[in-house]
Amino acid sequence: MGFSEKVKEEARRRSGFRCVICQEPFVEVHHIIPQNEGDEDTIENAAPLCSRCHDLYVDNPAKRKQIPQMRDYWFEVMEKRNKEGLDALVPIASDPDRVNALRDKGIAIQHTVFAESKGIKEFILLFTISFFFLTQYISIYLTENFHNSKFIMDQSAEKSPLLVNAAAAGVIGPATEEL
Repeated sequence: MGFSEKVKEEARRRSGFRCVICQEPFVEVHHIIPQNEGDEDTIENAAPLCSRCHDLYVDNPAKRKQIPQMRDYWFEVMEKRNKEGLDALVPIASDPDRVNALRDKGIAIQHTVFAESKGIKEFILLFTISFFFLTQYISIYLTENFHNSKFIMDQSAEKSPLLVNAAAAGVIGPATEEL
């Protein structure tokens, strides 16, 4: 028969309209124990899941046993969040310690996704920007703290083909140029 709209709405509300496993939005309420195995259409058997977690967990009986624990944990997190009086429009931030929090609660995790394809571009961009600022900082530090930094660069250029090539390409000044 399926869940009533009241049960679906209650499950979604208690989960913050997020997947109880990965906290992604856009969830459907799924049966923890399938109807054909004899369980009912109650809130105790309901778990809001995204399509990815549904595919990973529901068809695997061993993983499916973990859903109630993860659901109950996430319901507790959302209940606590709501009791603290936070505005309903405040976004749920990603929690890098979530995996450890689940382990601390005794919940086994069968899969952990460290980087999703949609986030890898942002990671590479942040890494590139961070590297750029690091090199700028080193350059400023050397300039401010070593009056004879040109001497250091000259000595390094003689020993480092990379610096010689950078000088030849015009990225840095010629190794023999005076200040």
